[in-house]
Amino acid sequence: MGRATLYKTAEPAGALRVHEAIRQRMLDQAGDLGTAPKPATLPRGRQRYKVMLCLADFSVLIMSMFAGYWFYPVLGGDVVRPLGYAVGVAAPVLCIGVLARYGLYAARSVTTRLDEIGRLLHAWLACVVIVASLCFMANLEVSRGWAASSSVFAFFGLVLEREVARRVFGRLRAAGKLGRSVLLVGANNEGVAVCESIVKQPWLGYRIVGFVDDTAPIGSEPVPGLAVLGRVDDAGLLTQSLHINTALLVATANDADRTNEIATVLIDHGVHVEMTTGLRDVAPERLKIRRLGRFPVMYLEPVPTVGWRRIAKRTLDIGLATVLIVLTSPFMVVAAVALKLETRGPVFFRQQRFGHGGKRIGVYKLRTMVADAENQRENLEVHNEANHGYFKVRRDPRITRVGRVLRRFSIDELPQFFNVLKGDMSLVGPRPLPVSDVLDNMSHHMAHRLRTRPGLTGMWQVSGRSDADDEDFFRLDIYYVDNWSLWVDLAVLAKTIPRVIRGSGSY
Repeated sequence: MGRATLYKTAEPAGALRVHEAIRQRMLDQAGDLGTAPKPATLPRGRQRYKVMLCLADFSVLIMSMFAGYWFYPVLGGDVVRPLGYAVGVAAPVLCIGVLARYGLYAARSVTTRLDEIGRLLHAWLACVVIVASLCFMANLEVSRGWAASSSVFAFFGLVLEREVARRVFGRLRAAGKLGRSVLLVGANNEGVAVCESIVKQPWLGYRIVGFVDDTAPIGSEPVPGLAVLGRVDDAGLLTQSLHINTALLVATANDADRTNEIATVLIDHGVHVEMTTGLRDVAPERLKIRRLGRFPVMYLEPVPTVGWRRIAKRTLDIGLATVLIVLTSPFMVVAAVALKLETRGPVFFRQQRFGHGGKRIGVYKLRTMVADAENQRENLEVHNEANHGYFKVRRDPRITRVGRVLRRFSIDELPQFFNVLKGDMSLVGPRPLPVSDVLDNMSHHMAHRLRTRPGLTGMWQVSGRSDADDEDFFRLDIYYVDNWSLWVDLAVLAKTIPRVIRGSGSY
């Protein structure tokens, strides 16, 4: 029975009794809430860790002052003037305030690494301008070389320290600490998808307690292990009785009036309220909230793919591909010799694949299979482990011993740098699929991938490569096409290096 059909069925008598029992327990535990319910607060440990992060930032800033004091005279600069010591103490205190102003101590403001680095950059520039302005207005004689070198040390020190903190906090959240308990208001398709995404990412720190919904049967489990605890009207009492501090409103589950009503009730109960947008696979940076009369509306920024951005992407491709061809040529030579010694046949393999706009391109690879591998594929179709339009067999018998090593560390893909120089491919983009895979499985998602030049690496590869879920294969590629930016390309390239070195998820 489909989910939509299940939600329309009448509640059995047993479910109604469960519902009444839940309501009674909520009333017993909540007691007389009156008109001013006790706010649901975040765990005390969260405040302690924020203080620790603040102290870590302050320590990095102080050490940066000392590093600048040591480094600048080494280059022949003037020693720090006496008043510089006062600035060296006051500046870190001021910088902590600026970091807080830019939301760098609020988890909701630094959900991604790129966002945190961007905020750090803006805060750092603001600190430099403020400190320089104060010194100028107070007519303080501070060594400009020392100030410049100290500020550079401060920025890179903060980036490194914040990366360590991000990893520590991620592990603590994944272990069930520093998390926030969440009630999902809405158990429709969007609510289930949001819940499943959160469950797969425990390092986000969101611990789903359950759902409230006006159509799903009480006690049913839209997501295994997570039940519908009551109706939407029960949300306020549930957050109090179960000590839930966050409510996530599913935009498509209720109409506008209902959403406004429940949001007001939850805020009055001291609950942190968040709401989905109803959109999926859209980068938050593209959403701009503005006023339209009495209504807040979201403007969806288009993705610019022409002009200087396209030129910058092509310049990056040519520059890096040229450098990487020079650096990796010894590996290609050694791999070619090993292939020749193991089996007969050509060293290079050229396969027809679809490129930008459906244009057919010849993709170069080092041969990792036996010479007649294409003829043997038909016999292996019954073992295909993929269901989203391409061929994948974990233990493909056509792969040679040398080929398996080359695949593990992606050495077989190195000749595709020449495809990048030709303009058939980019360094970053959706992987080009064989012509036969695309023609046999043409769909909207498949065609959507062809809107940009295929890449040597992509979001799918750095998110698990061949181990990624089948659904993620298309969703990550489509996310890239719809939300492309140079920042995304640089982030994917940075993540590709450790993936290739570890050889994880490739076969």
